[in-house]
Amino acid sequence: MSKHTPGPWNFYGPLSNHFKGKFFAIGSKEKSVCQTMGLEEVRFPADIERQQADAARIVECVNAIEGIENPAAIQRLCAAAIGAARRFRNNGDLAYCVELEQALAALGVKS
Repeated sequence: MSKHTPGPWNFYGPLSNHFKGKFFAIGSKEKSVCQTMGLEEVRFPADIERQQADAARIVECVNAIEGIENPAAIQRLCAAAIGAARRFRNNGDLAYCVELEQALAALGVKS
């Protein structure tokens, strides 16, 4: 079982809170995970377009890595994929794809 709220995630809003501010709720169908802040009436002017863009980006990132056991390894995977593709292009040797398979395995992706 996952330690985090399973996806897919979405965002909802803008909504209003008891401070009369606007915010976006972020989470799954079952659970709200977090909210953007919008406290116009308190001290900070809310930038609703930025809040919406931030909420959308959080959701896009979470959904993009759904099912990947080790998301921190994605940069290594990308570097290995680019390197393997370049070496294959230059040398035509499929043995260079072993690096890519290892990077995929580190992510928990079954090839």
